[in-house]
Amino acid sequence: MIQKAASFQGGSRSLPSDRNRTPTVSVITVCYNAASTIQRTIDSVAGQTDSDYEFIVIDGGSTDGTVEILKENDAVIDRWVSGPDGGIYDAMNRGAKRARGRYLAFLNADDRYLPHTVQRVKEVIDRGEECDVIYGNMIKVRSLGDEVFEREERPDLGRMPKGMGIFHPAAFVKRTVFEAVGGYDTRYKLAADYALFLQLWKEGRSFRHVDAALAFFSLEGVSNAGCGTYREAVEIQKKYRTGTAGNTQRLLWKCRLKKFLRNTVFAAAGLTGTTGVLNRAVRRRWK
Repeated sequence: MIQKAASFQGGSRSLPSDRNRTPTVSVITVCYNAASTIQRTIDSVAGQTDSDYEFIVIDGGSTDGTVEILKENDAVIDRWVSGPDGGIYDAMNRGAKRARGRYLAFLNADDRYLPHTVQRVKEVIDRGEECDVIYGNMIKVRSLGDEVFEREERPDLGRMPKGMGIFHPAAFVKRTVFEAVGGYDTRYKLAADYALFLQLWKEGRSFRHVDAALAFFSLEGVSNAGCGTYREAVEIQKKYRTGTAGNTQRLLWKCRLKKFLRNTVFAAAGLTGTTGVLNRAVRRRWK
């Protein structure tokens, strides 16, 4: 007999008098067995310099202690639920349905906000520059042994026909716009965020860039595990007739070849004791 994951819910950050308020931002974090990283994500949201947000966590029925961490942080999370879902983007859609904010933001359980993130987004709106999507820079984080390397990168909206021109963890989309397009297309398991923002870009929706780092992004995330993102991007580009699917297909082939060669090289290095040489090469690229 198959046992279903237990279902839990909680969250008590909002005071009773705040229940009907409309926060500027709804921060939605989806997770599954994220006990090793979820606390720092929670801390980064709870540590915002501007508290005009709500925090929603959708857990996929974790069994590694994640639920216990959510319970311990009940006072800093507005609403959280734990139970089976249909994958990352299905969980994000579920979070969006529970949201009340003017803008939706999706922060993965191994990523973090900078303390000023919500404040920077509000500043855009307060200046009368409210638009469909507000997006900023992102700091990529890579761990190599005991060393941690960080590199801030700026988005390029003009790249949208070729690939993800903005950074998902550093993007804030108006809730009414998100709802109007039906949320994330759950047929895609790795690139539904690209499908969403490409659709908005093709429709001529308004985008506003904030030239400041808004999120830390861990390169250990799901979308970096293989070449599947390229495969889905080919399908998405064909759907929206960007004329770039052929080039992305070639990138997919290169990715598969690179992955094969990298695995082969690291396997050989492990056998010959030369892994340190490869690690030094990686360090040089990140310094």
